[in-house]
Amino acid sequence: MSTYEIEHNTTDPSTAQPPRRRRPDLSTFFSALSEITPAPDHRPHAVPVPGDISAAFYSLAEALEMMRRDAGAEPHTHAQEDTDNGNTDHSNDLLTTMIQSLLSQADTPPREVEGVNEEFCDMLERVPKAQLKESDICPICNNPFVEDPYPLVVQLPCHPTHRFDMECVRPWLRLRGTCPLDRVDFAKQQREKAEARKKLVEEDEEEEWDGSICSINSYIMVYVQKANLTFHNSDDAVKEYRFGTMTYPHGFCPNCGTSVYLRALDGEYKDIVAVNGRTLKDVDISTLKIEELNGKRINAG
Repeated sequence: MSTYEIEHNTTDPSTAQPPRRRRPDLSTFFSALSEITPAPDHRPHAVPVPGDISAAFYSLAEALEMMRRDAGAEPHTHAQEDTDNGNTDHSNDLLTTMIQSLLSQADTPPREVEGVNEEFCDMLERVPKAQLKESDICPICNNPFVEDPYPLVVQLPCHPTHRFDMECVRPWLRLRGTCPLDRVDFAKQQREKAEARKKLVEEDEEEEWDGSICSINSYIMVYVQKANLTFHNSDDAVKEYRFGTMTYPHGFCPNCGTSVYLRALDGEYKDIVAVNGRTLKDVDISTLKIEELNGKRINAG
């Protein structure tokens, strides 16, 4: 004898699989985020309004709170298993911690958004569906990864077990820049790497061209103690100018523009005068021992 379900082409409600919990709409959050994180080529030094930053934190906190309420209100196919393993409680505890952190930041917003950039999210390691187990769940939404026909699961660099649905973790990373589980600060790592690259480029540029007037004009400087140096002409015979850091006065002939010397105002070189060897009479510079010196790197402090 056929059952009611077979005759009417339906299923028993008691055995039906509940739908996968939907995540909140985050379009408002990402719209607010775009306003406070403009592209680098568009007003790169502009500072966002504190109220706009607070709004982004409140928006994401509200979305996570909705997710937490749904987690407690809707049944789940893995409800008994999750309860036995403590996964549900752990997920709610994590959401609570994340929400509290967002609300705290919303009350006292940072000067600028400290999250990672979109490139960081795009470069996160993807976890193939074949490597996922039925018991693997997203720590944020508490949904089993394999329930999604086309799961987009990412693994954070801090630990091989820190796996999340991209849709869940991306907003947090873009705004806060940390791992939700162990708080490893990826955004800080990004900033430090950017500063290191910038410093390396600057050093390379200095190596290629030290930028000092002495190097450009191929001066051969003879370093002598100030006490042993005597100028026979009057003080008006030489005019002083300062370049770059304004630390070292350079003496020039006011008539022909020839550089005569440079000196330091203070620091370890204050008692030394560098005299342009090409201006010294009766001195054969070809007999001098030449040592290269990057004048731009001399520290007057």
